[in-house]
Amino acid sequence: MFLFLLYFSTHSFASEDPSASEEADLEIVVEASRKFEVYVAPIKYNIYDESIEAKVDPSSVFAYSSQHWKSAKVYNGHGGYEPITLNTDGFDVYSEETISYSWDNCNYKRDPKACSFKNNHYLLETIITVDENEIAINMMLYDSRMQVVSTGSSFERKKVKWIEQKESFSSSESSNSVGVQNCLGQGCLPNQIESSASSINSQSKEEIPLKFEIPHKLLSKHIYQASIGMWLGLRIK
Repeated sequence: MFLFLLYFSTHSFASEDPSASEEADLEIVVEASRKFEVYVAPIKYNIYDESIEAKVDPSSVFAYSSQHWKSAKVYNGHGGYEPITLNTDGFDVYSEETISYSWDNCNYKRDPKACSFKNNHYLLETIITVDENEIAINMMLYDSRMQVVSTGSSFERKKVKWIEQKESFSSSESSNSVGVQNCLGQGCLPNQIESSASSINSQSKEEIPLKFEIPHKLLSKHIYQASIGMWLGLRIK
């Protein structure tokens, strides 16, 4: 009888307050649909040599990030990490052109760090540095507290090759014939005559090696390498 009353009273209270059940269900849904956001800022260039080709599609970082975020991992609560797609909805990726559809309360062009901090989401910065010797691509992913949580990089260096120079030449015919005649006068054998002539002809001198440079240039593959490395290294706690 006591068990029946306990069962009846429990279900009676639950039926009297349907909002409690709805709130419980809502909390479960929110946890299951956890989602992250990242703003991909425009590429920044530090150009120290204008002669080097260093331009790529401005949307390349955004495009690659839209694919590569699936490589990130999330803490599973048991001492390890699991693929981000296993129990979360992953990342919503925004560019300078699309961020206003989600966040229109801040000027991301003026100060992307301040806006990302204010709106509590991730920020991805890409800096490309170009000088006479190399091109360096560096990506930094900031969390909502503006702490760097993952980085990716790629390099392209100028290639230098040295080509050895050797100039071969032969002695004059008169000098050559004199050597052979002297040998004949001393009764040389045929093979000695041939050796004497050969030694006179095979002379060379060394020249300064030629320096051959293959200039470095920025390609889409360098953006790809930096992006995939950064997202593979991301571990979200």
